[in-house]
Amino acid sequence: MEELELLKKDWRKQERASSFPKLTKDDIYKLLLKKSSSIVKWIFIISLLELAFAIVLGLMVFTDDYKQMTQTIGLNKVMLVIEVLSFAIMFFYIYKFYKNYKAISVTDSSSDLMRNILKTRQTVKNYIKIMLSFSAVVSMITLISSMLYDPRYQKLTEKLAQSMSVTWAYVLQIVFFLFITAVLIGIFWLIYQLLYGLLLRRLKKNYKELKQLEF
Repeated sequence: MEELELLKKDWRKQERASSFPKLTKDDIYKLLLKKSSSIVKWIFIISLLELAFAIVLGLMVFTDDYKQMTQTIGLNKVMLVIEVLSFAIMFFYIYKFYKNYKAISVTDSSSDLMRNILKTRQTVKNYIKIMLSFSAVVSMITLISSMLYDPRYQKLTEKLAQSMSVTWAYVLQIVFFLFITAVLIGIFWLIYQLLYGLLLRRLKKNYKELKQLEF
């Protein structure tokens, strides 16, 4: 009886398996192509939304008070250059994301699709690294200029110098500012991981599945 029950269970498993549609290698490739194309399309869309957010934020920040502050610490022209560079970087990578999307959309072989997936992943990783590095450099420039020219920092240094040397007063401010900068960069990194990291992991999964098709 036990053997009969085992045979019945085996027959049921075979019947269920035969009821599912059998996908060929070409069918799986087309499915992965569609999924990869959709993912890269979303990377492009998110980059456009990020650009729109940066423009809106820039319009909100560039007030008379902001101009006065940058004028005080001698960064009015530098900040303009920084803004131009940041938008130039964003436009450049948006263009690359669009090219990656178009390249994947017309891919006609699994090897080309794998190559385009790797290229897209590397492009996104480079974009995140450059934007985070750019933010860190801007923060350091702002710190140095503020400590040299901002009267508020000079008053703070004078107060701290009453209980310690001027050198240590500067060191303390630098350490504090570096800590705040590290926290902000960490938050930006988490945001980028949330926006792009999930999509990159899905692309990596597609790449692994394509690699299995090659064997």
